[in-house]
Amino acid sequence: MGDLSDIFGGSFNPDEHKEASLEPIPPGKYTVTIEESRLVPTKAGTGAYIELKLRVIGGPHAGRKVIGRLNIDNPSAKCREIGCGQLTSVCRALRRSKIDDTAELLNGVLDVYVKVEGAYNTVTSYSKNGEVSELPQEAVAQPQQPIAGKVPQQANDDAPVEEELPKTLTPWERQTAA
Repeated sequence: MGDLSDIFGGSFNPDEHKEASLEPIPPGKYTVTIEESRLVPTKAGTGAYIELKLRVIGGPHAGRKVIGRLNIDNPSAKCREIGCGQLTSVCRALRRSKIDDTAELLNGVLDVYVKVEGAYNTVTSYSKNGEVSELPQEAVAQPQQPIAGKVPQQANDDAPVEEELPKTLTPWERQTAA
């Protein structure tokens, strides 16, 4: 057992706090700040990547966090090329001509493009705040998906109000259903 009164100055009241959202944020462009940056060895022990913990600083998703991973040391030349290209984009977005330590990236503000892969967000591009260069193809090609179970309301006044659709299963629901 654990007494919470010392932490909360009495009982914990859930009505005084927002619920945590673990759902990924929708795909799109977000302005973020780099809260943490560190060099992490790969699980296989054959290289390293830079992990950037990014916090969204504007819009309806302000405060949400996404993680960027820049694979800069890998046995695969293609992985190194992609990771170093991403690091180049980050450095240019932050107007850094060179860096010697990942700490030099801290508190930088830049724009990122985020996509959803399964139940997680993936950062696919980095650019200067206020511009997104080279949007990934999926950003242009795929229309915004409606919220599961709802049809968006039409723009005209005669349009039907939201109708129920068949529920789209989440990855963990698909696994249980199989």
